[in-house]
Amino acid sequence: MPDLPPKAMHVAAGFSLCWGHTEVYYVPCTHLDLTEKWGDEETQTHLIFPAIDMWWAHHASDNGDKSRTSHNFLYHTLPFMAKVVLQDGIYWVEDFPNHEVSLQWICKLPGYLKWAHASQEKLEHIKISVQVDYIEQLNISVQSAFTQVLNEVHAVSKDVRKIMYQIEQKVQELEETVEHHSA
Repeated sequence: MPDLPPKAMHVAAGFSLCWGHTEVYYVPCTHLDLTEKWGDEETQTHLIFPAIDMWWAHHASDNGDKSRTSHNFLYHTLPFMAKVVLQDGIYWVEDFPNHEVSLQWICKLPGYLKWAHASQEKLEHIKISVQVDYIEQLNISVQSAFTQVLNEVHAVSKDVRKIMYQIEQKVQELEETVEHHSA
């Protein structure tokens, strides 16, 4: 069990807590296929962290940190960070074109700027598709919820009709008893 506050875990699970919103959100750039342009995970890690071979060698050496944390950081966290940097960079180079990190990508990663613009266009189409899917799923869930409510209303109205019939029977019995005693 992580030692994170529940709200942080909620956000990490893909929910937004901003302004009371609780709907699921997604990050469009996670749909990018990085392997087409930037190679496999190891190649991407080398692009973003050029000293990674030295870090891996030090980790493997007799003096290296053999902890599970060190291993996870070098072989899981850094490759994931490289992926995120490449994905999110498509926005950074546009929003902060003169920032040293943006300039680094533009200079060190040939074709990154062109790829970033093409990727943004591709993601716009994906966003529209996801929104349509979301609306369709919402429609399906609303229809399902409506059908469930309708079925419950029918069940309750059936019970109400049964109770009404029983009440009518009792009223009729009481009227007959009153008539019988008054005669």
